[in-house]
Amino acid sequence: MLFFLIFLILFLVLFSLYFGGTIYFHNWLYSSLPNSLWQRSAIAAAGTALFFVFWAWLHYLNPDRFGMLFEFSKYEMKDFNQIESVRLVGDREEIIPYHKKPGGIGTSDYLDARKAHKPNPWARSDANSVMIAILIREENRDQPTRFEVKLDAQKRFPPNYLYQEVGGSRYIDPNHIGRVIRPRGSTVFLNIILTLLHGAIWYVALWIGLQFESEHALGLTLVLWLAFTIIILPVLFGQVRSRSSPARVESKAIWMVQTVQTEKIQLIKGLPSKMI
Repeated sequence: MLFFLIFLILFLVLFSLYFGGTIYFHNWLYSSLPNSLWQRSAIAAAGTALFFVFWAWLHYLNPDRFGMLFEFSKYEMKDFNQIESVRLVGDREEIIPYHKKPGGIGTSDYLDARKAHKPNPWARSDANSVMIAILIREENRDQPTRFEVKLDAQKRFPPNYLYQEVGGSRYIDPNHIGRVIRPRGSTVFLNIILTLLHGAIWYVALWIGLQFESEHALGLTLVLWLAFTIIILPVLFGQVRSRSSPARVESKAIWMVQTVQTEKIQLIKGLPSKMI
């Protein structure tokens, strides 16, 4: 019902825009109107409205993945309250369970689960050992997923190190050892495609549907694309997002905080040591 209502409102607005705008600009530019203008306007409005409804539906299903350009997360993140850390002592590996204390938000809040009284927080190394890997037990997997760090020849941590998934693309930042991060390269690509399709829909409707000359259609496309990107789409996505489930709204808020934190960490890691 929500998306049908959105389609109906968009169709009426777009039909009025196409029909009235074509009469005005065709009389100004060409002194004539296309044949069957109302049918052409209706088809163009329906096609454009369907594209916006489809985009809004994607945003409703996954608001942190599908949105306007630069309004989406480049990372998929999942937090785990319990992990296992692989400690290297000499040539021997030892597995130590850790759990996150209530209200914890970072690495220092993961405590040694073997000790009930004054448990030690997780630390990457001490005088006799180093944490060379982190094990994450995930649903639907029989064995824990291993994330390893590559040490140098002296068994020291390299600059800007990460715990990389063995055989995968995910990683764990040592600033939050319970958070598994997956880069979303495909998300950037998909949102670029949606943004380009947004412009293409306008151009095809104006050039082929309403018979504007190509240069005039391009100019009007730029104006309409910019206006809808700045004004209409934020309102549309906001309405769709507000009608998502409370869990989705909460997930969106958590994503915004996590994205800022992660990108801040990546920025700091890229600075020269003298500037930190």
